[in-house]
Amino acid sequence: MSQGADVGVVLDPSQEAVRSAVLDGPPGVVVATGAPGTGKSALAQGVIGSFLDAGGPADSALLVAPTRVDAAEMGQSLSARVGGTRTEPLVCTASSLAFSVLGHGATAAGAPLPRLLTGAEQDAIIRDLLQGHADGVAPGPSWPSDLGPALRTAGFRGQLRDLLMRAVEHGVDAPRLRSLAHEHGRPVWGAAAYVLEEYEQVTALASPGAFDPAYIGMAAASTLQEEPAWGQALKAGLRLLVIDDAHEMTASAAALIRAIDHPQLRVLLIGDGDAVVQ
Repeated sequence: MSQGADVGVVLDPSQEAVRSAVLDGPPGVVVATGAPGTGKSALAQGVIGSFLDAGGPADSALLVAPTRVDAAEMGQSLSARVGGTRTEPLVCTASSLAFSVLGHGATAAGAPLPRLLTGAEQDAIIRDLLQGHADGVAPGPSWPSDLGPALRTAGFRGQLRDLLMRAVEHGVDAPRLRSLAHEHGRPVWGAAAYVLEEYEQVTALASPGAFDPAYIGMAAASTLQEEPAWGQALKAGLRLLVIDDAHEMTASAAALIRAIDHPQLRVLLIGDGDAVVQ
């Protein structure tokens, strides 16, 4: 591959083979794996660069980077190459992509624009719920007796919040969490399901349009599925999707990628097959 077809990087034969499979083969999913330092990020930018060099519209390609720092660096490099203006960023994180989808959905529905709940807000909500249970202000779940001394501690709240966010991330609602508690003999999960139900009610009433970071991908995926008109138009405009460090995607992010996929989309998943992340 020539120097001009990439962002200052020459692709080696293995990278060139992947680039060809993605851009010259039929639409679909191509997976490329490699250890750290083998040029995975260079490949991601090279595929996007080649697509643009071949006349592909800049608004129809997207590179999903693992972090905001990576997205900013790759975006600056690719944007300088493309020139002009875009209605959407060329590089973003999975969370940014989900937030953008939710923003489109809110605008189409005339609903409040989305915002992310902070960790401090989440902790405060859970703290207030547990305090209300302890003070008898509201009925609470039956926690296992051995947890009694821990219920008022910050450590317990942190562990509970992590459990609730993992449930939310995997699309496990309160009834499903109760069912899992019964299936696996984990009474603490049943008590946590009670708190999860309250938590969802409180956040929905107190903060319309607020989303947990762990759930944002799931929420965006649901929005695309529930709003077929603009959702289909949004998806149809995307022709190339490259995901760098795909092994770092959460279940929530993966749900969004599945929702975005369509028969004409070319997808490149780049990751480290030996890494265990998220």
